[in-house]
Amino acid sequence: MTAIERDGAFADFLREEFAAAVADGLLDVVEGDALDVDLPEFTACVANLPYGVSGDRLPAAAGGAAARVDVPAEFAERMVASAGESEYGRLSVSAQHYADVEIAERVPKEAFDPQPAVESAVVRCTPRDPDYVVGDEAFFLRFVKALFTQRRKTVRNAVRNTAHISGLDDPEAVVDAADEELLGSRPGTLEPAAFAALAELARDRGSPTEA
Repeated sequence: MTAIERDGAFADFLREEFAAAVADGLLDVVEGDALDVDLPEFTACVANLPYGVSGDRLPAAAGGAAARVDVPAEFAERMVASAGESEYGRLSVSAQHYADVEIAERVPKEAFDPQPAVESAVVRCTPRDPDYVVGDEAFFLRFVKALFTQRRKTVRNAVRNTAHISGLDDPEAVVDAADEELLGSRPGTLEPAAFAALAELARDRGSPTEA
């Protein structure tokens, strides 16, 4: 087991409290920021994350391993939201691109000392390959991000208005090639697979530039 702790005093406490496990090579305490340190190979991740760093990188952070993470309840609800729900957004698509995600349990404020300002939830992430093909993952995620900045617009206008974010050189070519029913939809109603198909069309017709 590898424990990563940013606070030096807590890292020292862990080394002292579990000195036998450290001596036997069963526990390695790494002092540092989990966002910066070189992570060893691992098969599972359990984390109580600083809420200020819960972001879009979280779904991929487990590196293909099963994960149970404690996050703000609102953040958790966005991770597991389905297309058409108000909480559904780019975090939902990116999380569900990497894994099956579910809220395992709710955690009240009283479970912490000091108490946070928000309710929490434990999210279980079970990695799996998506049931669609993405040729360029970085572009796919950038494209999803772009369209959700225009979530109240139609997909047609979202593609046109966000070329500076997605990196499309020719958004009109994408609009001309896309299905009319899809173009009349809103980004918040598209399943991840639909985003993937549209992103692949955009890559093929829109001549995206590298970010």
